[in-house]
Amino acid sequence: MKTVWNKVLRDLMNHSLAFSYKFDNKKGAKIKIKSSGVYRMFVNGEFLAYGPARAAHGYVRIDEYSLPLGNINIVFEVYANNCNSYYLLDELPYFGAEITCCGEIIADIKDFKAFYINDRVVKSHRASFQRCFVESYDMKKDRKAFYLGDESFFPEVETNEVEGPKVLSRNVSYPELKYIAFPDSFEDGGIIINKEKVPVFRSRALNDAEYSKDTFKAYRYEELSECLYDEFFQMEYYKNGDKKEGYYKTYDTKRTLCGFFSLKCKVLSECDVYILCDELSFPKENCTEINHERNDLTSAVKYHLQKGEYDLISFEPYVGRFFRLNVIGGDVEIEKLGLITYENPDTENFSFTTGDYKLDKIIEAARNTFIHNALDVLTDCPARERAGWLCDSYFSGQAEKFFTGKNSVEKNFLENLILSPQLKELPEGMLPMCYPADHYNGNHIPNWALWFILELENYLERTGDTELVKLARNKVDGVLNYFKECENEYNLLENLKGWVFVEWSACNNDDHVTGVNFPSNMLYMDALRAAGKLYGDASYTEKSEIIRENILKFGFNGEFFVDNSLRDGNNLVRTENITETCQYYAMFFKLISKESHPKLWAKMLDEFGPKRNYEKTYPEVSKSNAFIGNYLRLEVLLREKDNEKVLDECKSFFINMAEKTGTLWEHMSENASLDHGFASIAALYIYKAL
Repeated sequence: MKTVWNKVLRDLMNHSLAFSYKFDNKKGAKIKIKSSGVYRMFVNGEFLAYGPARAAHGYVRIDEYSLPLGNINIVFEVYANNCNSYYLLDELPYFGAEITCCGEIIADIKDFKAFYINDRVVKSHRASFQRCFVESYDMKKDRKAFYLGDESFFPEVETNEVEGPKVLSRNVSYPELKYIAFPDSFEDGGIIINKEKVPVFRSRALNDAEYSKDTFKAYRYEELSECLYDEFFQMEYYKNGDKKEGYYKTYDTKRTLCGFFSLKCKVLSECDVYILCDELSFPKENCTEINHERNDLTSAVKYHLQKGEYDLISFEPYVGRFFRLNVIGGDVEIEKLGLITYENPDTENFSFTTGDYKLDKIIEAARNTFIHNALDVLTDCPARERAGWLCDSYFSGQAEKFFTGKNSVEKNFLENLILSPQLKELPEGMLPMCYPADHYNGNHIPNWALWFILELENYLERTGDTELVKLARNKVDGVLNYFKECENEYNLLENLKGWVFVEWSACNNDDHVTGVNFPSNMLYMDALRAAGKLYGDASYTEKSEIIRENILKFGFNGEFFVDNSLRDGNNLVRTENITETCQYYAMFFKLISKESHPKLWAKMLDEFGPKRNYEKTYPEVSKSNAFIGNYLRLEVLLREKDNEKVLDECKSFFINMAEKTGTLWEHMSENASLDHGFASIAALYIYKAL
């Protein structure tokens, strides 16, 4: 299949081309699509497809759709990010399409007309550090006419054939695109624009001083055509206030949704229309606050609209429970406002209830979380990042099997990593911490590459897919060869480079991860064991046992495992850094058992956990956070068949989340993503405990 792009625009950050084709589909034609970045497809004005499934550098996954009969107009809108992110690869854009009927090609991309979409603001800022650019539009008229075949709408551009990547199958289901109308607004009010207000803080997506253009590709602040971050900062909301400058309406969908904003309206006079959202709202004296920047993300879209009728659908999916429509400088009549869902459809046959209100609420929240984070790869969150993180995927891969009976999304995720090139910014053998992504600043989490090996073992047990595991051998050997260079005289990893990540708690403090970090070594020990088992390599197995003995020798102080030891000449000296999560690492990775360390084992299961009084009970032991300490604890409790405790702690951990957002969160607190993929495993924990 041929692929094309416009050579003048090809390097431009944050632009889009459209490709259109008209024909009479008499016999049931199909269309195949090869696209970089992201595309969406309209047929006779209807939004029918969004893709593709992401792939590794140099690869693309092919989409194929059956087309409706009759005279049809097909329009593709294709986005070229041309920037590094954790979401889309920084690869030069291309697009290809091929229409077949009865086994014959009746049209290809050379038969399509190409147009430059010039109503999108190009010089906008990044939506987040991890994502690409915010959506902002300056529209003279409704695009609907273009989607229906008006070729005068955008300027036509020439295209040139460009090199296409290697082809992979899609493997995963197509997303569910279903319209959900917002309920009536629960709060309306006026907006005053205070142009004297200047942000004292801007998100790191706008922090020019910290990042160079080589490591963070974006338009510098002084280059921006506009800055939504600043515009929102200057808006002051007043419930039932004067609407002369602007007004707002606020909506509550009762649970977090993921999808595309859909607004059908009549613009009575020229204005700016903003739609913003968040998973939470906060009551304030003058109004209900919807903090679209709470998650270090500009979760909003802007339309500058002239007088006329519009049928708008955002290009990006958005995530929230609380939504706000702002109108500045004019007036709008709203005919329809809602969201077109962007969800994994494979849980439609899933059914599991317990009769317990709290458990059923958590199971449903876990399902909602899963369908938002398993579209093409297993992601952490559908809002701030949309990134396929290792370690997270170890847990969400198990959730996929539980909810869908298969592991097609996890297979894509693992296949992408296996096919990934050695990124030149990372040390030889090191895997990217999240992928597909570009890491120009060289940042990496060495621990996460070890979770890749453990996930392969777990994936094989769930699927029997020996071919994928064989394909991964070189990656596994590369990872373990990298760590071999980090070993000291005891085969223990010492002074690891990169972002040494154990957990979002005191475990991750610099003084805990320096020197010989024992949670990292416990993980290394088990990754070697898993590699030895997967590939029948006795050298890995033997080294795993040596490391086990030396962790016990240097890491255990007689009561607890310390987080790290530091070098004193030729000696390793234990620190006094002790965390709850470090003990769970030792238990989860079977470094110890209730037979080998009965006092510690009993203490952790009976005196620790979510109900511990941290100030009175072992205050010297820093508490765990959700990821991954509390999850490792639940895994250990399940092994011990302490099922009542699992159910009780699941309620303690998750019910507040399930009731507030209908999804499960990254942390135990509200300060980050509240729709986090790994947390969907909570439903599996409940099922196993029952």
